[in-house]
Amino acid sequence: MQRYFVLAAVFMSILLLCSCASNPLPRAAESGNSAQILFLLQQGTPVDQRGGSMDETALIIASRHGNLGIARSLFEAGADINGKSKYGDTALTASTYFCHPNVSEFLIDHGADVNVQNYGYGSTPLMLATECNDIAIAKKIISKCADINAKNKKGQTALTTASIKGNTEIAKALLDAGASVNETWAEGEPPLYEAAQQGHDEIVKALIQKGANINYSSRHNGWTPLMIASAEGHTSTAKILLEAGADPNIKNFKGRTALMFTEQYKFSEISKALIEHGAKQ
Repeated sequence: MQRYFVLAAVFMSILLLCSCASNPLPRAAESGNSAQILFLLQQGTPVDQRGGSMDETALIIASRHGNLGIARSLFEAGADINGKSKYGDTALTASTYFCHPNVSEFLIDHGADVNVQNYGYGSTPLMLATECNDIAIAKKIISKCADINAKNKKGQTALTTASIKGNTEIAKALLDAGASVNETWAEGEPPLYEAAQQGHDEIVKALIQKGANINYSSRHNGWTPLMIASAEGHTSTAKILLEAGADPNIKNFKGRTALMFTEQYKFSEISKALIEHGAKQ
């Protein structure tokens, strides 16, 4: 039995060595070995050689690690800037996901597809830059005529993400570029509701200015942005919504109003503001 395991181990080692030998360029990119990259390219190794469990090109790997020098060398050697891994990621989705703005900028400037969506979540580079709160890259992607209203597999847009995370500058850039303000998604609500729930006041103001439905009622439970802001105790957010004309007397599916929540949770300042704006006691 022991001899069997020894032979199996030797066999697996041989397989691994063969596998590694068959994709030296991706291995060099993974280790960040610039000299080895240049040597392999000079020896005629295919620049788009793939490797690893994700079947990535060396350019995708270099971009994932934020290695601009290697990415530049591979691109100059003719690497496919829009080549995809088996999960649909490109060099640009890899660099934006891992928050490497210098690599992302280089790729965008050299023709990377800014509207590509990966297979797993359907994320675009703009969505991923928003996740990272990478303001400069998000704005650069927007300037390249990116589809700012693209949705991932959950139905989220970049504006949805910015509203949830409180990424104010990106949210404003998206709004200025014409992002849709009333898109819902599978597990959540429109940007105004999401921003109100988190108490992101500046985004709430920006969304209202761009025509967000201030009295939106959730299809899940009938809650409004004012109701969720009040229940979460976000005093300034509730006041912004009231001053913009939010109706304090809308009831959710259980017949409860914003005032009922503030009285339950002892948010007296919000209760006072609600009453001042016509809430019925």
